[in-house]
Amino acid sequence: MFIQPKPKISGCFFSSVLLLFVMLSGYSQEGRTFGPRIGIDLARIPPYFMNPEKQGFELSVDAELLTNFYPVFEIGKSRLTFESENYEHYCNGSYFRVGFDYNILAYYSEIPYDMGFIGLRYGYSGLTYRTDNITIQDKYWGNFTSSIPEAEMDAHWLEITGGLRTEIFSNFFMGWTVRGKFMLNKTEPALLYPYEIAGYGKGNKKSILGVSFSVYYKIPVYKNK
Repeated sequence: MFIQPKPKISGCFFSSVLLLFVMLSGYSQEGRTFGPRIGIDLARIPPYFMNPEKQGFELSVDAELLTNFYPVFEIGKSRLTFESENYEHYCNGSYFRVGFDYNILAYYSEIPYDMGFIGLRYGYSGLTYRTDNITIQDKYWGNFTSSIPEAEMDAHWLEITGGLRTEIFSNFFMGWTVRGKFMLNKTEPALLYPYEIAGYGKGNKKSILGVSFSVYYKIPVYKNK
């Protein structure tokens, strides 16, 4: 049974959606549709079938606040059950990222919503983890079995992002994001690091490279004609 981490971040997600609506109310560009864009990371889906021990989801929301400038909020959760002959390891965590993307493509009327972007994120994760049934085999003394009790960890990191996003049909988008992740600070474990930090990656890495592939739907709040 997994214990939920302390940080409560779902309220931040809905607050950010509301904030983006408010910010967009004063911004306009003739002939374009504006509204928040909601995305889901498809890269999280294959593990459900290929590696059922690893599960998770990630949602995002962004909107064009200023010309080519998109504030971004991302939220997710992951759960990992890793079993081997000598031990069993469990991780359960939630995370969020906040930052922005900047569209570096020139504006063309034929493709007004396509993006080639660079960006920046601050990430936070709260997780619990434990290791059970640690078995040390010894022919002379006999086998020894132990466990490492459940511990909590907070992690903070910075991401530099880049990628592409294109409108495949009206208000529906698809794109990928490359993430260079750099750990800023995390709780030092008493005995060992978690196998994975939710939203970041391997628990013992100071920097890591990640990729996400997402689909999005833009809620058309209004259109200037």
